[in-house]
Amino acid sequence: MGVREYKPSFYKDTNHFKYRYNYKVDYEDGENLSKIIDKYSKYDPVLIMYYSMTYNIINNKDINYFDVFLYGNHGYNGTNKMISRIDKMSNQYFLINMDEYNAARSGYSQFNDEIVDYIISVSDLVESYGRINVYYKE
Repeated sequence: MGVREYKPSFYKDTNHFKYRYNYKVDYEDGENLSKIIDKYSKYDPVLIMYYSMTYNIINNKDINYFDVFLYGNHGYNGTNKMISRIDKMSNQYFLINMDEYNAARSGYSQFNDEIVDYIISVSDLVESYGRINVYYKE
């Protein structure tokens, strides 16, 4: 295997991560994800992906229940509690990493695919950017 190339953290000014280094491919992936998320940022989208907490910290956004989107992280009966939260939302965009969702459906992840199944069932697909699907719930 060849030498891996490193770049500093993410493509934008990275609040709280100034001394972090990633593989070049991770840097580029973060750059692409950030561009997609930035496009929808004025709508305050819910990010359903492993990258969400990092993105929110970099952009000084509050951390929420969707940021560590794994089974068990929402407490007792957590999946139903999260679905109840989604039911109360309106005019909401969801940006979902479909690779992470599909890995969970294959049994290779703790990513909570049941909640994503629910979001998909009550929302309309707006567009896809590679592995990121954008859904809108009225």
